[in-house]
This record gives sequence, structure tokens and C-alpha cells, in this order.
Amino acid sequence: MEKLYTELFQAMVATPFEDPARWDAVVEQLQAIGQWPDGAPADFEGHKKFVEENKHKLKPHKNLSLEMELGAIERMYPYFDARKWRILKAKNDSGGFVATDHPVCVHRPGGLNYGQQFAPGLSDRDILFPLSSNVALMGRLEGDEDVIELDRDGVAGFNATVMGYAMKQVYAADSQYCYTRPAPQTLGNGSTLLQDPNLKVREDSADLSKLVDELSSLTVIESADLAKMLQDKWRISSPRLSGQSEASRP
Repeated sequence: MEKLYTELFQAMVATPFEDPARWDAVVEQLQAIGQWPDGAPADFEGHKKFVEENKHKLKPHKNLSLEMELGAIERMYPYFDARKWRILKAKNDSGGFVATDHPVCVHRPGGLNYGQQFAPGLSDRDILFPLSSNVALMGRLEGDEDVIELDRDGVAGFNATVMGYAMKQVYAADSQYCYTRPAPQTLGNGSTLLQDPNLKVREDSADLSKLVDELSSLTVIESADLAKMLQDKWRISSPRLSGQSEASRP
């Protein structure tokens, strides 16, 4: 997410410099709402050069992702607390559970399904969460809170769901874990995961051109408001706009 936020902010910062008229409109609007420092330079070429040379340095605060996750805990807790949690234990010959860089996932019982939108509030979804290669949790809105053992097929179905949510990495005790594949294919094995034709590489970045188009459609006041909101959220600001960079002006 940090990469997405960084690329989004960098694209947004560059948008006013598509032409001098747009930049002049931005400056005029910022002055009108009191967001442009008195006496700060407003020349188009100077600011454009500064942005082109320095936009790669603009990044969200390192604690942004952590703050967002911690802030979501209070909102998410009721969904988890309402569940009946079943402990799943992998049998010795099952190959064991896997985990990923997106370990908490949602499963619709009754078939092979993975990579769904995370929607913990839906009543027809189970929440799956691997704890180790031997133990996992399943949260349901109805049912008993108990302990059950899963054989190779059961563990493989669990692993297929968990792996479907992976962003970049899958973690396992060894390469002998199994996962369910679409019928009539046999169970997949971790030792040949990278050769599996069912494996799809997740795109690494957002469609920045689409984001730029959407940003370009904003009005001047909307652009100014968005810039202020992102600066406050990400704890970043432009030194030139704060009047602190006359000495480094190009």
C-alpha cells in the first residue's frame, strides 16, 4: 500500500504542471483560500523543475500503514467477536497449512473459491486464519466452537483459499504442502507451485494513467483540498509551498 500511496501522491503533485494556465489557476485558488504563503514564489518553470527533480523524494510517513491498520482494529473487532471459532488441526500426513503475506481471508463454504473481496460482515462467509503449519482458525457466524482434524484434502482446500489472497509470498514449513486445484486436476504440491499453469502473477502496481486522468478531472478547489488532506494524512509537505526553500530555489 505504501508504494501505491507514494505513486498516487507523486502523480497528483505533477498534475498542475501540465500547462502554465492550470498552474496559475491552482495558485490563484490557493491564495483565495489562504493556503498560499505570503510572498512565496509562484513561477511556473521554477516550481515545475523543482517537482520534476524532487517528486521521487515525496513518500508517505513510514508509520502510515501501521496507523491505518491499528485504526481499523476497533472497527473490525465486532465482526470477529461475533464469530464462533473452530480450531482446525492438520493431520500428520496432510502436508500442513500454509500462510501468506495476507493471512486473514474469507471463504464461502461449499466449493473451491479464493481471492474474493474481503467482506467479514457477510453471513455466508467464513473467516480463515492460519496460525502455524499444524493449527488454523475458522470463524463462523453459526456453529459450535470446537476442534476438528483435517485430512490432506481438507487442508488442501484451506490452503487454496489462503494462497488465493497472497500478494507476493506464500510461507510453509517445507515444500510438501498441498492445495486444491480446479477439477479434474489432482492436488497441487508446493514443490511445483511455480510451474503450476493455474498460478497467476498479481499485478505489482496500480493503473497510474487512470489515476492521473481522474485527478485531472478535479476542479481547482477540489485539487487544493485533496492536496491538503493528503499532506495532513501522510505528514508531508512541499518546502517551496511552505516558504522554507528560497535558498535551494533552482
